[in-house]
Amino acid sequence: MRFSNIIRTVSLAGLLTLGSTAAFADVIGPNGCVGGLCTGTLDIFSNLPGTLLDSNSVRFTAYDALNVAKYSGVIRTAVYRNAQDTLDFYYQFSNSFGSLDSVGRLTMTNFTGFVTDVGYRMDNFDGAGLFLSATQAALSADRSVSGGTVGFGFGVGGAQINPGETSATLVIRTNAYNYTAGSVTTQNGAVYTASAFSPTGPAVPEPGTWLLMGLGVAGVAALRRRK
Repeated sequence: MRFSNIIRTVSLAGLLTLGSTAAFADVIGPNGCVGGLCTGTLDIFSNLPGTLLDSNSVRFTAYDALNVAKYSGVIRTAVYRNAQDTLDFYYQFSNSFGSLDSVGRLTMTNFTGFVTDVGYRMDNFDGAGLFLSATQAALSADRSVSGGTVGFGFGVGGAQINPGETSATLVIRTNAYNYTAGSVTTQNGAVYTASAFSPTGPAVPEPGTWLLMGLGVAGVAALRRRK
């Protein structure tokens, strides 16, 4: 193979695979999952949360189709800038002692086009006093076909977020550096959706992407010099 053809091959490979290399650990793409019936177990995050950019706390009651109050509690959400200068999105639900139902699933929206590295933390990491120590860990995470919705599952029975319990702080680490409005939904016999945060804007290229981009640019430059 001529040198120019080798350069062209390397350059095109670099340019065509931009964004395909994940820089995180428990990354789930569209229609992917981890834990539960899927391969692997969820990461447990223990790093310092980074710089708090925004937060929200909502107290609510969820009603079923017959307008019966099934559960109540507090949803806490926040967005942090981590040590890699990208954004982590945090979510937690506390189920009130007086609730009739447990909660088995939380879903978050508007992650289309972004890397999502999922996990949770049980510790009382929050110096701002928003999040609490957890009593119930998440068992699995999944992502919708479109990639827009990320969900966390807590199993059944005693593994759910039962009355009086607080979920793990659910973490979605992204390659975004800007955020906008999003939502988080608690699900069981009733459903409640609260305002939260989600990524927006262009994503930060991953380290592998920068390398491939450099190879592509260098290859194109070498071809031009040979002409």
